[in-house]
Amino acid sequence: MNLKTTIKTTIFCALLLNLIVLSTPQLISFFYSWQHSIKRQSCIKPRLIVSEARHRLALREGQKEIARRLKAVLKVKRRKKQMKKKTGSSIGKKWFLLLAAFSLICSTVTIPIVIATLSASQDKPWPTKNFVNPVEPKIAEFRAKGMTDAQITEELRKLGMGWDPNSGATGIIGESPSSKELKGLPRTKSMSGTSSSRSTIQKSVAFATPSWDYTGIGNYMYPGSMPMDDDETYTHYVTTHLGRPYPYFEWTEVGVAAWNTTAYVWYFTYDSDEQIDGSNWDFHGIKSNLYTSDAYCIVLNGTYDSGFGGYWYDIYINWNWKRNGHLIARGNEANDANEIFSDTGDFTADSGCKFHDNYLSDYYYSWINWNQYIGYDVYDAPGYMDWDVWIDEGRYDFESWTE
Repeated sequence: MNLKTTIKTTIFCALLLNLIVLSTPQLISFFYSWQHSIKRQSCIKPRLIVSEARHRLALREGQKEIARRLKAVLKVKRRKKQMKKKTGSSIGKKWFLLLAAFSLICSTVTIPIVIATLSASQDKPWPTKNFVNPVEPKIAEFRAKGMTDAQITEELRKLGMGWDPNSGATGIIGESPSSKELKGLPRTKSMSGTSSSRSTIQKSVAFATPSWDYTGIGNYMYPGSMPMDDDETYTHYVTTHLGRPYPYFEWTEVGVAAWNTTAYVWYFTYDSDEQIDGSNWDFHGIKSNLYTSDAYCIVLNGTYDSGFGGYWYDIYINWNWKRNGHLIARGNEANDANEIFSDTGDFTADSGCKFHDNYLSDYYYSWINWNQYIGYDVYDAPGYMDWDVWIDEGRYDFESWTE
């Protein structure tokens, strides 16, 4: 073998090895996604049985409206089950081979970059206690000048900051909906949805810690399509809560919201009993891509405020501080929730949302994986939404959708 042939052979082997190494993570990722799709299909029969039982119970108890809605759900599920039987395994295998080949070809260009970016962002540590937010030094500066609370509030507003002199809560005021857009949004929420004068029907699911032992929660979430329809879904929240439910009903949350008087999906934070710039809501701009994940975090900062009575918390979106306030206890429930509302009982089908890479801050402020050793509870009342849960890389992933 001459030198020229040896060089060509060496280059070819190096390129082939590089192709295999770079494509392997994507092929593994695709295999797990494919495996999960099979797992998700296998869940159809148990859910169908449960829906039939609920339908029979509703008929026996004379709940005609509930029975009507469940009958419609059953019809859709049976049709989808029949379609999956017809198209199942052979198409799945063909798509697997085609996508695997495509992955192998294109992975050397763009996919490794995407994988590296996701890995880098998800390896970033979650915020910890003892954080000093940017609003507090400004308040101290203005007080040193002898300003009144009203003057300080006005000066902070010019800087895009909010403050409640009564509780001491502070926040960043981001791009917000117009007053016209806000007309369709209720002034207050409950921990599981909306408090409104409208006659609403709610459908929701929340994946919650089974105990009230946590000082924080961090996760990644993408909301999916979130479509609106005046005759169907008119409000939709995909959100993370930290606090205490019944009988306390005291909590805070962070996520995204869509409703029928705005054309956008908005990042928001909310506190059940404290306000920023005169509102329980605080908005932080528009989420433009509904299929990319953002990092959300709520965590107590380790300080008890004896004056107001409560533990200070901080909220972050993509590690940028957004808001603080108080929670009455150090130990809290954390949950990931998907909440939709309708006037008619008909809901708009969506692509589904996903919370992934879930972490919890334990009672001693240490970040831990939220996984099977902790467990979870599911709250899917008053309405019933399709959902799935699995473990990925040692942490729960929660997915839910409307059909």
